[in-house]
Amino acid sequence: MNCPICGSSIDPEWNICPQCSTPTTKQSPKSEIARPFGTLQSYDVSDQAKSPLLWARIVLTPVIIIALLVVAYFEYPSFRRFMLSRTLSLIFAEDAAMTDEIGNYEKRNSVPDYQYLVKRCDEYRQRRNELIERVQELDPYKYKEVIDNYIAYLNAENDYLKAKCSYFHRLNGLELAKQAEAEDRQRPNNKKYLEVAAQRIKDAERELENARVKLAAAALAANQVRNAFAQVSNGLIDIPAESPFNVPTEAPFSTPDLQKADTPNREST
Repeated sequence: MNCPICGSSIDPEWNICPQCSTPTTKQSPKSEIARPFGTLQSYDVSDQAKSPLLWARIVLTPVIIIALLVVAYFEYPSFRRFMLSRTLSLIFAEDAAMTDEIGNYEKRNSVPDYQYLVKRCDEYRQRRNELIERVQELDPYKYKEVIDNYIAYLNAENDYLKAKCSYFHRLNGLELAKQAEAEDRQRPNNKKYLEVAAQRIKDAERELENARVKLAAAALAANQVRNAFAQVSNGLIDIPAESPFNVPTEAPFSTPDLQKADTPNREST
């Protein structure tokens, strides 16, 4: 190997020419600086770009992200509807159970305990107020009309229950008046007592009839609100076709047995 400057013969392992002190090309500063970059170029991405798996990731990743966004956009309203429907259905079932409990008690007992019914009505009105607060706290999303009508329906139920509570209270008052009259019949010289008892019964009958009329009005209003709620519920709640709001057709004081029981004693006096 010869020096490129002076032409002297040098060993290939030498770094500098002994004659002119010229560095050999093996240790050229340019080659020393370029060597690390040449090493990095050996990892060219073009080698990895040939991998099918890499291209699949590059292509599929944005496709998957876009697909997820599209699904979320169209399915989110359905998810919100499902959650609201589930919550309202649970509240509706809890509310219906309270109404049915009173109706079933009346059917099972030919001589119901009216004081018990009055107590239960007051208790259920308080619990229904708690249900109303739960409905008010719900996020209506796109169903504000449904929420508003449901709250109106629950309030109408409470108004009906209040009227029914008053009706039970008047029934209990009539029952007590008749019991007092039966006791007065056993007294000697009972004409005066029976006159007072008869007036007491008439007053109780009048109050009971007024309570029945108010109960009928409350039932009518509740059924109207119930029908309006069923129309706007949009399938969120499964509302039974049969209404739970019933009204006695007549007050129970005009039964033949009571009339027959009163007549002999009044005639005897």
